[in-house]
Amino acid sequence: MKTPTNGRVCKLGRATPLAWASAAACVIIGLAGCAKQEQKRTASDADKGPPAAASPLLPSAGPSDSIFAWCWSPPASALKNLVPMVWARNRDYSTPGTAALASRALPNGRAALFLWNAAPQLLADSLDTCRAPDGRPTSYPSPWLSAGAKEIAKRMALFFRRFKAAGGRMNYLVLDYEAGLTSWQITLSDMKAIERDPRSKALEKQLGFPYLSSVFFAGPNRRAWNLMMGRRVADALNTALFDPARASFPTVSGSNFGGADMAEPYIVPDPNDHYQALSSVFGNCQSPAFYGKIGGLAYTDKDGRPYGNSAFAVLRYEMMYLQGVQHSSNLPIVPWVAYPSYAKTAGYYKELIYQLVLRGVNRFLYWNPRQLNGQPAAGPRDDRRLNRCLATVKQKLGTRPGAPTASKLLNWNSNVLVAARRDTDGRVLYRLTVPPGTRSITLLPSRRKLNVRNKTGLWVLAGPRPDLSFRIGH
Repeated sequence: MKTPTNGRVCKLGRATPLAWASAAACVIIGLAGCAKQEQKRTASDADKGPPAAASPLLPSAGPSDSIFAWCWSPPASALKNLVPMVWARNRDYSTPGTAALASRALPNGRAALFLWNAAPQLLADSLDTCRAPDGRPTSYPSPWLSAGAKEIAKRMALFFRRFKAAGGRMNYLVLDYEAGLTSWQITLSDMKAIERDPRSKALEKQLGFPYLSSVFFAGPNRRAWNLMMGRRVADALNTALFDPARASFPTVSGSNFGGADMAEPYIVPDPNDHYQALSSVFGNCQSPAFYGKIGGLAYTDKDGRPYGNSAFAVLRYEMMYLQGVQHSSNLPIVPWVAYPSYAKTAGYYKELIYQLVLRGVNRFLYWNPRQLNGQPAAGPRDDRRLNRCLATVKQKLGTRPGAPTASKLLNWNSNVLVAARRDTDGRVLYRLTVPPGTRSITLLPSRRKLNVRNKTGLWVLAGPRPDLSFRIGH
């Protein structure tokens, strides 16, 4: 695996599953990508961004109040655990004073800036598109992205300098850039143009196989191509955006939507059951999305039967995916979560939040658009529910929560999801999440029986050196 340069460490292989975000403010960058992504992003009112909020209502933030969520749209009222992002739209790139002023209104360490459409030409810049055999540029995207990324970097470096000079604060840079060059994102015509490019021979040598069009078929060629393309796009984004940001804000951290590392032997399939290694980290944090949905995976055979798409099955899959990311890399994880009424895991939304926090997540990126496809989407009730979930787990852990503790690895048939983390006093707090129909959980070795009838889970608090296991009863 290639190690990112310029201090972006990406350790693959077995690592301590210790993944929570460092204390920081947040600068969130939403990017439209290529023309294909532009069409998707403009299809709904949600993606036009929330209304400008120059002075949102905000609670004070204490230094130990480290578990919270940055919000896509400002919450309707001052909720202690939700902090709005400040959006910078196209007009703000030349005059960033408004965005800088809004960032100063946020609590220390939590200033969030979302840069909209900062690099729309990353995959379409004529400096980087495919070349014809005679060297002329074409309109087809290519995997050679360095020249165009450097041009974007010049513009963004100027923006970050002006933003800082205007008093802007930025410590966490997150992208919502979903365009790419994997076999799922390009066409056969795109690939034919890449094959005709004079640089393709060197690319084939790097990949270890000829006939690049073979990546459209399942197998090792497709996996190798997708792994390399994920890494190349992430490297280009780092050149275009993260490096210029860090030049002005040396302590900046960052991540991109879905960006993560996944390596053997910890690979967990994507929602359509494709086992794909990943090396797509932008910045120095990872941001898998846990939106409560799966696709074709639900119909695939797992241990002798279809996996299914029940709320518990989806949550179990998402925690397995988190487990794979945590064991593949020790980079912090700042996940995206959707608003409660969007997630398809009715009744298990709080379990998602509890499980994530007890597995080491401190900071969330909360997608709560007010409009989606022209219809009302996230509302005040959604925001209050997430805020309440965070408040509950924070109250349980105390003001100085410790590290997660090692838990038994989950598998496709796990009938209880066990997450554990040390509280302020060094004790171990467990969250046990169970499927519908569970009547009790027996704590071993004490054989104490806990009633979970009509519940999705329960808390167990143990001493600093617990030796517990759990048996489920139906």
